[in-house]
Amino acid sequence: MCGCVCVGKPVAYKLVPQISPTLMAKPYSLIARRGRFASKHLWVTPHQDQERYPAGDWVLQGKGGEGLEKWIKQVCFATCCR
Repeated sequence: MCGCVCVGKPVAYKLVPQISPTLMAKPYSLIARRGRFASKHLWVTPHQDQERYPAGDWVLQGKGGEGLEKWIKQVCFATCCR
C-alpha cells in the first residue's frame, strides 16, 4: 500500500458527528503528549494492521508523538488513485 488516501471518490460509509469535548489537558502536559489522538474529533488514515492503538503500542512508557500523531505524518492525500 502506498499510504495515500484517495479523495473525490464515492465512499461506503457516513460520518455522523456528535457533540463532545476534545482533550482538556494543557498542550505541554505529559497527558496531552501521550494522548494527542484526543485533540481532534476525527482522524483519517488508510488501514494498516499494525496501527491498532491511537496512542501507539506503549502508552504508559511513551513520551508522546506515537500513534495517530506519527501515522498522519506518513499519509499523502491524493486526488485520485490509479
